[in-house]
Amino acid sequence: MNILVNYIDRLNNFLPKNILKFLGVYFLGILLLFVIPLEVFESFYNLETYSKEIISDFENTRTKLFLITVILTPLIETLIIQILLIREIYLILEAKPFKKEVYDKRTLLISIILSSLIFWGLHFYSFLYIILMCVLGFIFGLVYYFSATRNWRPFFPIFILHALYNLTVLFLDGAI
Repeated sequence: MNILVNYIDRLNNFLPKNILKFLGVYFLGILLLFVIPLEVFESFYNLETYSKEIISDFENTRTKLFLITVILTPLIETLIIQILLIREIYLILEAKPFKKEVYDKRTLLISIILSSLIFWGLHFYSFLYIILMCVLGFIFGLVYYFSATRNWRPFFPIFILHALYNLTVLFLDGAI
């Protein structure tokens, strides 16, 4: 676990300290390392990572699809999974409140891993999608970790990246 914390801290030092640059670099990383390879893999093997029925239910109302997928879902999931759950798991494991100035990185990382496992539990459209959502939940959890080392409120960077991710997937799948 300490090795993983060390690598994450190195990545944290590499990432820009400006929040807008951070979001840009992080989103570009998600695109290049996660979204695009997933789309290529999905089309090459003709796999469905999620149920197409979900999108087809909203095809008549693209505005509804946009509002639910890009605004409402990231808002709720970010608040519950990445913000409240990480803090509560940390509190249970450490038995003391999370403070930005003094926190145990190992415990925070364990909290992030556990929250990412719960995040995939909300996305059970297919086996491949479950694995991908666990990874994506961890990626969003890392934004929490990086925000904890800076003077940012973690909600906004996670919400923005989650919304951009959902928007990109909808766009690539031709849903909007």
